[in-house]
Amino acid sequence: MIKMLNPMLAAIEDPPIDEVQGWVRGRSFPREKPLIDLSQALPSYPPAAQLRIHMSKLVLDGSMSGYTEIGGIPQLRQAYAEEVSRFYQTRIEEREVFITAGCNQAFFLSMLTLGQSGGEVILPAPYYFNHRMTLEMLGMSPVLLPCRPKSGMLPEVKLAEMLITPKSKAIVLVSPNNPSGTVYPARLIEDFFQLAQDHGIRLVLDETYRDFLNPEVSPKPLPWPGTESEPSRPLLNSWINWSRSWIAPPFVPQSLPRTLHFLL
Repeated sequence: MIKMLNPMLAAIEDPPIDEVQGWVRGRSFPREKPLIDLSQALPSYPPAAQLRIHMSKLVLDGSMSGYTEIGGIPQLRQAYAEEVSRFYQTRIEEREVFITAGCNQAFFLSMLTLGQSGGEVILPAPYYFNHRMTLEMLGMSPVLLPCRPKSGMLPEVKLAEMLITPKSKAIVLVSPNNPSGTVYPARLIEDFFQLAQDHGIRLVLDETYRDFLNPEVSPKPLPWPGTESEPSRPLLNSWINWSRSWIAPPFVPQSLPRTLHFLL
């Protein structure tokens, strides 16, 4: 018998969202008792009309039908670099920004670049299921860092340090967190950055839901490590809004373009 599937892929659990959707597939719900779907962070309303009109015009533009540069449209990369520079109160260059088709692709590319089969990545639990699936698909082991109610569902640096081994490649933080919704204070992220620095591993910061926060009550942004004259880029940042995300790590120019080239 020929085994057709990659065993690492076959061993991964099915996505929970698909299972939940199967519970109600084919069913109808009366107007007086509508189904309220809380299984996925998907708005029930469409994007702004101005955005949809603008994008419909772009679809009719023949110049938009070809491939972009592998790292993304230069104007978009520049705009992102400026936005991130303002938010992190530092200077990010266009060449340090890499556009991906959503945060799942950003995370996959990051793990493919940072890790290797047999490596370990520390993942706060409860975790975003796609992160665990990605790691297991790549032959890496997620090492779960429990986030406890008594600590406000915040990951604890001391517990994380106990989980670091010679196989550790990175620590992943998600803020605002999925699924708990907890917003990590800037000081905590800074402490995790220092922990990663001390042990020679990467800190991966996923800010998928950052734009959902009220700017007036959002925590003070974490200053990007390093200076303009002597930059340090051990943080990998990715975030998404309307299915686009960016990465700004130190390995963008060399590693990611050739990695993404084979996924297009």
